[in-house]
Amino acid sequence: MPGPLRDYMKGFDYFKKTPLILMSPGEKTESFLVHTGECLFCGILVITDGTNIAKVIVYDNTAGSGTVKWECSVKGDEHYGGGMFPFPVEMDNGYYVVLTGTGASFIPFYVPVVAN
Repeated sequence: MPGPLRDYMKGFDYFKKTPLILMSPGEKTESFLVHTGECLFCGILVITDGTNIAKVIVYDNTAGSGTVKWECSVKGDEHYGGGMFPFPVEMDNGYYVVLTGTGASFIPFYVPVVAN
């Protein structure tokens, strides 16, 4: 790994705590608790019905409240949106997604943090 990237990565303690296995519960059509407890939010694919706006709000919590870590709106005619993160977002309490939009869905991705 190049010097600056290696130095940046030293700040991520989760590399010492967990194997990096990307997981997903699959496509969801309503707000959903993705994971309880510490994890890494790696990304989310937001899907529209082709007409209506889809919006997701990602919380570091086990419910749709608390600390907002990320949010995204996708125009209906764009069909797909969201993001994947090369450097995941640390979630301390859980990973909860609030979904709004007629006919909308999403596919969340994460890495659970487990002690080695």
